[in-house]
Amino acid sequence: MGSFSRISGSEVGKPPSPPTATNLEHIFEQSPSLLQNGREQLSELYSEAVSVAIIETGLPRECFPAQCPYTFGQIMDFDFLPE
Repeated sequence: MGSFSRISGSEVGKPPSPPTATNLEHIFEQSPSLLQNGREQLSELYSEAVSVAIIETGLPRECFPAQCPYTFGQIMDFDFLPE
């Protein structure tokens, strides 16, 4: 007898759909600690993202701001566009 596996609402072999504001709001309502953890981890996550960008682009570290130029709220705001 075969088994059925559901992977986050996506089909096997297909990438998951990108998150939406509604999905994230629901997730944070169900697990408020995830929201707090995201705020606390922003600096570390930004540093890791810069390291990946350096590898992928070949640009020197000096091309990237030393600190994340956006707040956690701006990053999570699907309508936010930097100037």
